Amino acid sequence: MSMKTVTRGIVACLTIASTAMLGGCGSGSGNAGGDSAKSTTAAVKKIDLSKIKYSVESTPIDGMRQLAMSYTNDTGFTVVSVELAYRQKSDATEEQRTAAFAELRRNLDMDDEGYALVKDQPLKCTSDLLLESGKTAENRGCSVGGWKAIGDFLPIMEPDVMTVLYFKSADKIGHATYDMVNKKTTIGSEVKDAVNWKDDALTKTLPKPKSRLILNKYANADDVSYGVYGISQDQFKQYIESCREKGFTEESSDDTSAYLNGESGSRLSLTYNADEQSMGIQLAAKQ
Repeated sequence: MSMKTVTRGIVACLTIASTAMLGGCGSGSGNAGGDSAKSTTAAVKKIDLSKIKYSVESTPIDGMRQLAMSYTNDTGFTVVSVELAYRQKSDATEEQRTAAFAELRRNLDMDDEGYALVKDQPLKCTSDLLLESGKTAENRGCSVGGWKAIGDFLPIMEPDVMTVLYFKSADKIGHATYDMVNKKTTIGSEVKDAVNWKDDALTKTLPKPKSRLILNKYANADDVSYGVYGISQDQFKQYIESCREKGFTEESSDDTSAYLNGESGSRLSLTYNADEQSMGIQLAAKQ
């Protein structure tokens, strides 16, 4: 299994979000804390990111001990993406930095040139998981310089920013950030449709998934791509069957992927990510 991290989908598709993510404190666990926006008017309830409790700890994953994020959503809103960002401490010494990166370098057989490219990078933890209020997500991925965070980087890091995407209403996605230094939540003014299923010719050949969150990655005359979130494995299998009913012929499939051919010669690729409970759809027109 590759130790390079995979680019996450939700924030990349919803351009309203910044690239900043939340970090932990000291021991790597705690509450976002502070007097952030708990304001509630008679008409509108605002999300309070101090109510996302988190921890970032060293955990054995895929046979390697690495940093992973867990968090509990007590905001009263369904959260669809959490990104946590640390920054390196200004007083971190080269000796401390060398020690923090030692295990990652050993696992990657990273030479001095490669180390020079990553040694100043921050720690980032991400999760693209639909999480209702009161629920907990565990062991979400963390990375440094695009590599899995193998080792313990917390001694040279400090919390910076948390970015959250959430259901602002039944069919709209909003975003908010939490400044971990100044203990302040900022709520973005822009919202996006939670379901963005296009009306182009290629998309019309597909069955529309049943999901609260469907993001269009791209759509043109030659190919379309969607990310569908909050999908169980049974729902993934049901979608494959729906594609067959729409005229697609299955070429191959297993628990996490399926390849089908359309009646017009199009090529459909379906993938399932059990960790994120998400489905990827890619449909290419006949070349």
